[in-house]
Amino acid sequence: MGYRSITGLLAVFAAATMCACRSPQNPSDEVRHASYIRCQNLFTGNNEAAKRRTYIVFSGGPQFRATMDAQTGAVNWFAGKKAFSTGLAIGFAPDGYLVTAAHALNTNIFVLGWFDGKMDLKPARVVFKRNSNTHADLALIKTEGKLDDCSILGERPSSGDRVFAVVCYRNNAHLAIDFAGGTVLGIARDPLGGLIDLIKTDVPLGHGDSGGPLLSSGGQLIGVNSGISFTLRKHWSDSFYPDRELIQRLVEEDRSPRAPNKISGANADALGRPRRSVPSLAQQTSCATKSR
Repeated sequence: MGYRSITGLLAVFAAATMCACRSPQNPSDEVRHASYIRCQNLFTGNNEAAKRRTYIVFSGGPQFRATMDAQTGAVNWFAGKKAFSTGLAIGFAPDGYLVTAAHALNTNIFVLGWFDGKMDLKPARVVFKRNSNTHADLALIKTEGKLDDCSILGERPSSGDRVFAVVCYRNNAHLAIDFAGGTVLGIARDPLGGLIDLIKTDVPLGHGDSGGPLLSSGGQLIGVNSGISFTLRKHWSDSFYPDRELIQRLVEEDRSPRAPNKISGANADALGRPRRSVPSLAQQTSCATKSR
């Protein structure tokens, strides 16, 4: 079963879903598809690989649960009387680490995509959420299971570059992963002083596209989509260039539960730097023994 046959979602979205993109504006699927058709001959990357590296994220409050029927591929959920949101995530490391946008995440998280050679739905936990009020709200999540494919980070984009976004279309009662296209309008430095550049494009992102990949014409990851901005006359999309060094450090420290300086959303600042050294359990025990 491919992404184009993911079922059981749209009917409830209008009443129950909170948007995972920061704007009430939502270009139609026709507009987004047309933006890709106009420049698809410039995309030299692997379309199918780009889709397989993109995962759909369902997130809700403490009561939210989601399951998938293995035979039909239908996704069923329970959210109580609360809303839930959808977003996207990008495969980063084969052992289940994905990059996304922090504002797309709530208490309970489930990820739909290709694991161990088949479409599956798996729960996820937050490894790190960047405390940022800007569109550079990087997040790292972890699922159990092997990701089939992971993204390759490319060079930082420049103004005028042609770019492509993997987005989520909603067709009747189905979700479909496909593409939208556009151009980089400008690059800005991280207002918090980090290494996460802000990227402004005219790619027509829609609700639920936050956390998805912004790709170069060669198919390399050059940004994480994080929102939509607009004025009365202008509309543009916001993405951020991920800090690979920070993400890799977070992954390595998460793989080692007793790392003495493990970083989490609770003990890291907005740039991902540890606020203080956190001694491991072994170190704490050793210090307590010596103090007796």
